[in-house]
Amino acid sequence: MTSTTSAQALAEEIAAAHGGTERWRRVAEVDVSFSARGLAFLSKGQPTTLSTVIGRFGTATQSVSLQGQRPRLWSYDAEDGAALLIAVQRLSNGRRLRWTIADAATFAATAMWTYLNIPFLLLDPGFSLEVLPSEGRELRRLRVRFPPELATHSPHQILHIDANGLIRRHDYTAHAIGRWAAGSQLLDEYEEFDGIRFATRRHVTPRLRGYRLPGPTLVRIELQDLKFVAN
Repeated sequence: MTSTTSAQALAEEIAAAHGGTERWRRVAEVDVSFSARGLAFLSKGQPTTLSTVIGRFGTATQSVSLQGQRPRLWSYDAEDGAALLIAVQRLSNGRRLRWTIADAATFAATAMWTYLNIPFLLLDPGFSLEVLPSEGRELRRLRVRFPPELATHSPHQILHIDANGLIRRHDYTAHAIGRWAAGSQLLDEYEEFDGIRFATRRHVTPRLRGYRLPGPTLVRIELQDLKFVAN
């Protein structure tokens, strides 16, 4: 895949703003405590499954391990990207009106792995990047095409970047929910964890023809704690 020079420069700025690739390369796994609620999970019959979750996410691979407490104790493991990709493709193609706990966990594993890794993934040669017109807004826009071997929401996503290089908005279509599920996620309350910066609050509402709607709240994610496991 190819990227323009300006897109590559913006990707480097994003990585630096979030802590830098040198620091990130020393991280093997990320331990995260988080909660995720909203209409998206309520509509699938799993309103509380992701309300209290502890996860471990790989950086070099898409390995994910999750543990939850509601509506009962549960655990979920994907040993590598191939396993996670198969699981999320099955979920996307199944068009299930109601999810199981495993379905909700698959969605969370895919989504959170993307959110945690994306500031540094952009420098991978497997990604195709394109700077889009800012449309008069103060935020710059970067179109991202993911390589097919990675499990994520949709092949094409758009990041909105502020003057400091931080991701402030993330647009995608959540295919696991439905091909129509175009969402726009706002990222807020950035905090620094051992030299790496992450948004601790994320708020997703529908997107229509490229425009973010004010509501309803499809997903609200709160990150309570984050720790790194070194290489």
